[in-house]
Amino acid sequence: MHTNVILAPHPDDELIGLAAHIACAPDKSSFRIIYASNGAPEVKEWYPIAGCETPKDYAKLRQKEAITALETLGILESQLFFLQFADLSLADVVEDLMISLQGCFLSLKPDAVYLPALEKGHPDHDATHIAGYVAAKRAQVPRIFAFSEYTLIDDKETFNAYHDVPGIQIKPETTVLTDDLREKKIRALREYASQFDDWMKRYVANCDRETVWEVPKYSPEMIEEIITHIDSYYDRMYPLPVHSSDIDRKLLAFVDEALG
Repeated sequence: MHTNVILAPHPDDELIGLAAHIACAPDKSSFRIIYASNGAPEVKEWYPIAGCETPKDYAKLRQKEAITALETLGILESQLFFLQFADLSLADVVEDLMISLQGCFLSLKPDAVYLPALEKGHPDHDATHIAGYVAAKRAQVPRIFAFSEYTLIDDKETFNAYHDVPGIQIKPETTVLTDDLREKKIRALREYASQFDDWMKRYVANCDRETVWEVPKYSPEMIEEIITHIDSYYDRMYPLPVHSSDIDRKLLAFVDEALG
């Protein structure tokens, strides 16, 4: 049986990036979804907003929301895997995350892995991309794809870490959301009630497509070129205050060290 693994930094990213892809798939049983973090930052001001008393309670809520949201698209709880790393911690534990993911890939034996794009919007997303890429290479996963999230909201253009790298060309595959697909996506996302904030509402109002592409090989030369262009890229993006180009430099260096 063909197996596709979707790697989500937090519960809800799998739907932001790939809800329509999941909805269109003729065989929903082919999917396995791995959540790198529990979606619960260990920062006091976050979890009371969702009506939770502790990060542990918040993590349980996020997991429950994920199970319910994916059920609307025909994905069973048994197809979901929760690694439980703390939200906002993934860039600091990228090697541990990679080791965990490598074990998952060796066990699941996927034909393809879908990673969050290296978009420089959120450190957890970029860390998940890097850890997932290294783990997939080590586990000899045949195909590695990336999916867009942040850059589809305002610019209507898919930017990525290698947008300015000479000689690197990606071939995006776009799924345009029909009214039916858009409704399915919104219905699933609304199950993430704790996350349905202004950002999510703006995303829902503007989402009209989903984009994936095959990830090119991270050669030492490519990594060097990405790092060279990294600051100009940040001038175009709108990263979270907790993110920085220095974080991505360290993550990219990890690829070179782990695979070099």
